[in-house]
Formats: sequence, C-alpha cells, structure tokens
Amino acid sequence: MKQMSFEIGALQNELWQVRKQRRFVMRSSEERLHELVENAWSEDSLAQLVRKYGLCDVCDFSGLNISAARVLVNCAIAALYRYPLLRSRFCYLGSQKGYMALVKKFTQCDAETMKALGLQHICGEELARSFGQGLLEFMAEPSRGTGNVLAQAVLAGGFLDGVLLDERDFSTERFREIKESLEESVRIGHFAKDCASVSAVIFHEIGHLLDSLCGVSEGAAVQEAFREGRERKIAKELSAYAATSPAEYVAEGFAECMSSGAPRRAARAVAEAIAKSYQTLEASR
Repeated sequence: MKQMSFEIGALQNELWQVRKQRRFVMRSSEERLHELVENAWSEDSLAQLVRKYGLCDVCDFSGLNISAARVLVNCAIAALYRYPLLRSRFCYLGSQKGYMALVKKFTQCDAETMKALGLQHICGEELARSFGQGLLEFMAEPSRGTGNVLAQAVLAGGFLDGVLLDERDFSTERFREIKESLEESVRIGHFAKDCASVSAVIFHEIGHLLDSLCGVSEGAAVQEAFREGRERKIAKELSAYAATSPAEYVAEGFAECMSSGAPRRAARAVAEAIAKSYQTLEASR
C-alpha cells in the first residue's frame, strides 16, 4: 500500500469534487462481464473491455500473463458491483511497469493522459510535474518501493489511485512458486483463511482502496479492535498481518470475506464495518 497527498487551487475544487463522487455504471450483469473477461484472449482485447465498461480510467497490462490480468479485472468487477462508489478510486488497473509509464506521462502533463484520467481541467502543468515527480520518487523508495511485493494499492485521494501487479511475479513461470508461497503464508497464519490465491492478494489491495474511500480503519469498530493490546487476538482470529495495523486489519478481513465461502467472525466483523461506513458515504452523496 502506498499513499500520496496533494493540494489543488480553489478554482479547480468544484470539478474535483464532482470527479471524486464518480460511481460505477452497471451496463451489464456481473455474470456477463466475468464471462467476457474470461473470453478476452489478449492484453489489447481485455483493455478494450475494461474501457468499454468503464471499470477504470487507464489500464495497462504490459508484462502480465493474460491469466493474471483477467484475475485482476475480475476482482475489480466483483468489488465494483458491491461498492459502485469505489470507481472513483479505480484510476488505474494493471502492471507496475504500466503504472510507472502512466505517471511519467502525467508528470509531463501529456494531453491524452490527462484526458483519459479526467484531469485536464483540474490539474495544471505545475501540479502535474510536482505531484508526478513526488509519486515517482515515493514509488522508488527502497523501504516502500518496487521490490517483490506481488501486488500493491496506490492511494492518492482519487488522483492516481490504482491496483498494481508486479510483472516480475505475474509474467509467466512464477505462478507455481507464488501459489506455494501463499499457501505456506496461510498455513502459518500470516495471511487470512482461504487467501492462498492471486485473487485474495488483489482483494487485499482493493480493501485498502475501499478503506481510503470510506475511512473504515478510522472508525470506532476497527479502532476498538486495536485497543488494549488486542493484536495477539487479531493474529489468532484473522491473521498475523492483520494485527500489524488497522489498515491491514481491514484489508485482510475484506480479502477473507471475498475469498472464503465461510469467513470467520473477525472477517465478518470487518465486512460489517465496511458496509456501515459505505452506507454512511452513500447517504452523504
């Protein structure tokens, strides 16, 4: 998970507020969209599908195995049909390589890129240059950056948010290694139940975007779970990773609920907190 912040001038604020309130428009059934994704035979055909149905602003699956790209898009669809307002945070879906290329174009205030992101009337050259360069540096920090992280969420308040898959892991031959690694992580309790899959990894990152949209981890229910040294209980009832912070608690709970046919009580509690926060957000729109 990576997080960036920014400021814009008062003149652009009205357009910015409208952009932040975007929601996913359901032009087809969820089942039909999943079927279309499974039938997409190339990066280009999958990208065309994503654009046609408005799943995000920009997608770039460069370097990804088509199977991994399909899983990413299917997870996005599943989340958007449950939480349509999440569309405001799906600025980008694809590979880490593709995202870095996007940010470089954004930094140059490339007209086509700005239009695709819907920022052409909101973001000027100075902001694009400073924010884009800051994001590139942020992504490159050794402590945060572009190491072997499988997948990551970039949080930028709806500006350049997205879910990225590392193409070094999701190109071709590494799938078996990844699967075995995830299975071991679940077995020892580091990751949540039934989360030994690529889709679970992606749902974890989408959980971060959902949290940034609704502020779930800042709510009373989640904060209460971390009071009085309850991390050990969280590690036992959800996962060791969930016990590291409220944000990871939300992401792990969301991943388990989206991946397991029988999520445990702790994961269900996270889902309930998400539902309550999302309903409050809906009511305010």
